[in-house]
Amino acid sequence: MQRVPSDVVKVIFHFLGSDAEFEADIPKIHRVFFNMSKNIEGLDSLMKQFVFDESKPFPCSNTVSRAIDRLQKSNLLHCMNPRLDKFKVSTNLSLETEIKDLFTRDELETLKKGAAYFKSQFSIHNSKKTIH
Repeated sequence: MQRVPSDVVKVIFHFLGSDAEFEADIPKIHRVFFNMSKNIEGLDSLMKQFVFDESKPFPCSNTVSRAIDRLQKSNLLHCMNPRLDKFKVSTNLSLETEIKDLFTRDELETLKKGAAYFKSQFSIHNSKKTIH
């Protein structure tokens, strides 16, 4: 199985955990992935195919947009509540096992750091607890 750039986004959301909820603030999500690519050692190489358009009000990446769209269409990431202002990671995404075939152990550790960074930038609510 061959990986595509959007798998990086998928795996970072995978590591947020089952039922993780976070605000569906698209500009903020793009900024966080942009900052992640610059500030987390190892993610720069995993995200080398991500192109961020910095001429916009926020650094925007078609790869991030496509990944979120694909995850929603495959019911792995849900847009929640009446105002559609929260995303929720599905149990299926959090239990996905094929990611081990797409990334090396070191790359998975780097992606876990990316997920930790993402968590630090959002208030993540799980059915069991809230993570800041």
